[in-house]
Amino acid sequence: MFEPPNLHGLPLVVTFVRGSGGTEAWWVVPRAPLLSFAKKLEEVDPRRYVRWREQMLTKTYPRKNAMTDIGAYLAAFADLGPPGPLNAHYAAQRCDDHWALVSVSVEPSHKDGSNVYTLNHEVWLAHDSTGALLVRHLAYRRTALPLPRALRKNRIADYSRFEPLAREAATPPTPADLPPSTRAPTYRAMMCADRPLRLARFSKQLLARISPAMKITRFAVPTAPLSDTDGDCAAAVIDIGIEGGDSQMRTHVDDWLRLQDGVERIDVLENGAGTNDVRRIRVAFR
Repeated sequence: MFEPPNLHGLPLVVTFVRGSGGTEAWWVVPRAPLLSFAKKLEEVDPRRYVRWREQMLTKTYPRKNAMTDIGAYLAAFADLGPPGPLNAHYAAQRCDDHWALVSVSVEPSHKDGSNVYTLNHEVWLAHDSTGALLVRHLAYRRTALPLPRALRKNRIADYSRFEPLAREAATPPTPADLPPSTRAPTYRAMMCADRPLRLARFSKQLLARISPAMKITRFAVPTAPLSDTDGDCAAAVIDIGIEGGDSQMRTHVDDWLRLQDGVERIDVLENGAGTNDVRRIRVAFR
């Protein structure tokens, strides 16, 4: 079962829905606190809200895709706010006395004297007559024997019970649900005298933000900026080259760039499909 994501302090529930292939489990932020978060964010940080709302309404949320798809989806929300509903990858492997086995994991081999064994974990789900969710966690040693089957021993069982909650829909909010992004993001225009300091700070922040698997190979800015007629500097067009990283890391960098004060737009000039390729980005910075 997929672990719940970071929700920026908001509550989370798991809801079960009937899918095409059987019962599906979804991690969902309850609609009331989600809309409350959206309203507050629109008031205190409209720039961030514009990005979060765009991601919530346009990002394709994973259903039964690979875990890498879920990772890329979560990366898009990492600095913005809670994501939309997420498939928890619940799958009933077998049923036994009204309990459904949904997860099996095995720890690497351990050694106890001459005995070699693994630690196995199982998670079973059920519900009682009130609708409460019951969770049974089994842990046991599995010792290899010169037989077709291994020997299970030292079994430990833990039980948990969760009261039923109001059912939440496993669908993202619609444009009508969320406050409109009517407030234009505001920031102080960059004076020519401020440019070297602000660009140096921006470069340092970008360097601290990227993954250790990535490297900045280029950060080129105009050497002789021109002034606008009102005395402010024209937008600096920064040519950035970043080497390494996977698609999830690159998405994270793009979303971080769009949130930075003074960034008007970013354009990807060369995507760099391979992990050792250099990805070129042009950033308009004012």
